[in-house]
Amino acid sequence: MGTEAKDFLGAVAKRDFRSSSEILLTAVTSGTTTDIAQQIGPFIEAWDHPSLSVRDHITSFLDLTPLYFAVNVHSLDIIRVFDGTDDHASLLKAVVRWVANLIEGQDPNMKQNAIDVMSIIGTAYASSLPTILDLRNSELESCKIPYSKTTARGKHRVRYNISTLMQSSFGRRLIESAIVLPENGIVGEAGWYWTSSLLGQVGFKPEKMLTEVSQKEWYTFCRRNAAGVVCKDDRKEMIALADLRHTSESLLSPNRETQLTALTKLRANPTFVHNDALVGIVRDGESMLAALALDILETTGDASTVDALSDLVRVQDHPYRTRIARSLSNLASKELTTAREVMESAPYTEGRLQERRQHDSIQGNQIQTLLWSCAPKELLEGMILPADPKRLVATVMTSAAKKLRIMLLKLTELLGDSLSAQIVTYGLADPDVAVRSTAKTIARERWPDKNPDVIEF
Repeated sequence: MGTEAKDFLGAVAKRDFRSSSEILLTAVTSGTTTDIAQQIGPFIEAWDHPSLSVRDHITSFLDLTPLYFAVNVHSLDIIRVFDGTDDHASLLKAVVRWVANLIEGQDPNMKQNAIDVMSIIGTAYASSLPTILDLRNSELESCKIPYSKTTARGKHRVRYNISTLMQSSFGRRLIESAIVLPENGIVGEAGWYWTSSLLGQVGFKPEKMLTEVSQKEWYTFCRRNAAGVVCKDDRKEMIALADLRHTSESLLSPNRETQLTALTKLRANPTFVHNDALVGIVRDGESMLAALALDILETTGDASTVDALSDLVRVQDHPYRTRIARSLSNLASKELTTAREVMESAPYTEGRLQERRQHDSIQGNQIQTLLWSCAPKELLEGMILPADPKRLVATVMTSAAKKLRIMLLKLTELLGDSLSAQIVTYGLADPDVAVRSTAKTIARERWPDKNPDVIEF
């Protein structure tokens, strides 16, 4: 094994993102990433480090973290795509182009329903967001839900198989907000009542999704879906990737059982992608969940994790203060870094920014879909979000939770001046200081020639 390959594996073992990024940048520009991948590929299959540890470093280096689970390609194969790129700036542009082509071409290697849409806002990947939202809407509109009528002990029953609905990003989040996700994808009349109510609330027509099937067709469909999607790539990283694809949503679920299942999976295959969600679980202080989250963070934590846990350990009455201190001690023994200290996210160019502001990148039902897709479920409970963008803005900015109002303000990154001005105007008059501060910051950046205190649109 060559020196570069050994040094890279050494950096991965120590979770030294700064060194691994420097090694990869040198390899990319010199055209040696293919050699490194060939040398370490067989080795990491027998390595006793977490299956996703190499992917953590490569996706962080390429600024692909928001697409960590969406890009269904082994990290060693991803890095080879960019072998021989001239320099750092060219590399970032090439990554963005590659991702856009996968999304727009609906390439099977891009699992769009696994894209963390909130985390791509403000990055160069945001240009693909309208396409992503259209695909998610189409995915749900074309969803078919078989149901079967049966009689048992003299009672008539109806069963619904919502597996295809659970496989869609939007559908999965809706179901999780009302019921515990059924492992076999089958729900009874009560489960369908809640699921169909939520679908109707966000503008879909669940009755059009239903298709009645015979008993024979029902069992055939259930067997096919129970088998799931077989991972054709048997490398450890790809198996772990498939197993954890929906863990991000499950960690944020209001259902404790769903969270516990996700944490158990994550402990077996830890990755730094979930660090923020894990810190949130520790902050909530629920006994078993917090303990599991801290166990994982001791493996995946980076410099930002140390900062977040340091804030928590200062909370005098936190039930896990002693346990947090122990985790901090374990993390402090490592020289933790992040790749962000070396790599910068690909920024918007001024030309692209001006082009974006000539029209709204996302509009109407896309804004509605975006909020339903990424906002915490408890913030949207009981809310009716109009499809008309102006009515939607008025509804959210006058009656929604503070976090949701701030989220909509941040979405102005994707909107043209007209709708952004409406949102910011509401924000500047908001009774909450945090919302007003966010609106003022956006106004100063967006309209630097105007005084945000007396701004008129």
